Amino acid sequence: HEVRYGCLREDECFYAHSLVELKVWILQNETGISHDAIAQESKRYWQNLEGNAPGAQVLGSQIMPGSLNMKIKFVCAQCLRNGQVIEPDKNRKYCSAKARHSWTKDRRAMRVMSIERKKWMNIRPLPTKKQMPLQFDLCNHIASGKKCQYVGNCSFAHSPEEREVWTYMKENGIQDMEQFYELWLKSQKNEKSDDVASQSNKENGKQIHMPTDYAEVTVDFHCWMCGKNCNSEKQWQGHISSEKHKEKVFHTEDDQYCWQHRFPTGYFSICDRYMNGTCTEGSSCKFAHGNAELHEWEERRDALKMKLNKARKDHLIAPNDNDFGKYSFLFKDLN
Repeated sequence: HEVRYGCLREDECFYAHSLVELKVWILQNETGISHDAIAQESKRYWQNLEGNAPGAQVLGSQIMPGSLNMKIKFVCAQCLRNGQVIEPDKNRKYCSAKARHSWTKDRRAMRVMSIERKKWMNIRPLPTKKQMPLQFDLCNHIASGKKCQYVGNCSFAHSPEEREVWTYMKENGIQDMEQFYELWLKSQKNEKSDDVASQSNKENGKQIHMPTDYAEVTVDFHCWMCGKNCNSEKQWQGHISSEKHKEKVFHTEDDQYCWQHRFPTGYFSICDRYMNGTCTEGSSCKFAHGNAELHEWEERRDALKMKLNKARKDHLIAPNDNDFGKYSFLFKDLN
């Protein structure tokens, strides 16, 4: 599911979601090593590697070195897999979506926007290799305008921005995204302090503070699927009950690339007339035209059920709502 259209079971899935995760699981199974032990061993390895490299810098608790001419933000990785860009709440404990995913290091994703291209790009973690390359190159597939065909984590950059970030991390001894995030966070706090001091000097103490200046932004009624904010429980219930919202629950832009046959009609059996070569209804026939189409219908029905369960888990569909519009026939056996 993860490879084909994004696994909807997320952390509850029993299967590996990448080649690296599979290798880590095999290592743990064979040696009994824990996650923390792997992380500590990796840190020691990187520290030794960087310490032996010429011109290596020890960052410690310093603010981000040098200059990376980009806007940077960190967003919820789980929401990003669903195509939604959600930043953390004020306290940086949860993402600001209705689902409120934990804001932990394994659930953060980095995005940057270069000043030249004016487009936000996702940045993958720095490739883990025994020996860092002298320079990072663009992936040939990406450079030719195609999708990367590499199974696993491609060690070539998937955008000029990613190549620039990786180069910056390598040159400044930043070992992973967690270290980058901590340095970025400190630099943000420093910039904020400078902005506050500058603003205070300009105003000379004459600013009139309104009550709304201190109001926290509400995140209780935000739909990450539709990008809509609601001001009340009533408005929220109206939104998640709407046909437009429910269509978002089941439909994704990638559907046209994932499936080869017709959309399921609700009749999960093969057309006898088609098998005999006498069916004249073509695409209007309510039965499957062959084993391949029937198999895809069943697989697609299962995928739709998974999407529904995820939406319910994220509280994007009311627990007692069984009206799915044009999708209702798919879920006769669900409840």
